[in-house]
Amino acid sequence: MSEEFELPITLQQIGIKKAIRKKLARHNIETLEELLDTDYEDLIKIRQLGASGINEIKKVLHDAGYKIKNEENSLEAKREKLKSQGRLLLEDLGFPSQTYAILYKTGIFTIEQLNENWNKITQLRGYGPYRQQSLLEHLAMLGIEATAEQLIIPEDVEKRLKEMESQRKIEATELKQREETEEWNILIKEYQALIAEKQNLRKREEEIDEELGRIRESLSAKVKQKRQ
Repeated sequence: MSEEFELPITLQQIGIKKAIRKKLARHNIETLEELLDTDYEDLIKIRQLGASGINEIKKVLHDAGYKIKNEENSLEAKREKLKSQGRLLLEDLGFPSQTYAILYKTGIFTIEQLNENWNKITQLRGYGPYRQQSLLEHLAMLGIEATAEQLIIPEDVEKRLKEMESQRKIEATELKQREETEEWNILIKEYQALIAEKQNLRKREEEIDEELGRIRESLSAKVKQKRQ
């Protein structure tokens, strides 16, 4: 009695590019199962992959009907969701990248979230005196005063921030509409191409039927000649 073993699906089989496969292999990720068992946060820590590599992996998995483990709960996913909603992120307000990167790692993406967690900021890992000074200076540039307990946002500054966010929401909506239109156009083109291909196949089928008919007639004629 023989036993059947199911071979693991390789990353090459699902369409992951060779360069990305090599980077994943360095972290002992060589099969689909191993990739799906890897948490999203652990995956983005693989520096060699970068944003383009992560996006490529996401696309391939999504096309195959899969998702990266905890992808939707990742901090990056939360950031992208806020961005798609047109929310005004710290990066949009010109905060230094090294400063907002530390805040993003703790789930602080907006001024509102920064205010809510202000009394915990100094406890963040990597947030030393230099980062603190940089953050305070940028808040001052925006017209926001910082006390030990909270941020004080003047009405005119709050109004300006709301106007900026409203504009962002408009841009996000327009971008979504453009993407939906592009997706619609792509589907229409694919549909039209398949219809045209189907029509060509039907035409070719008719031509083959005609050729078969002529051949049958020729064969019938020859059979009759032999019988005579």
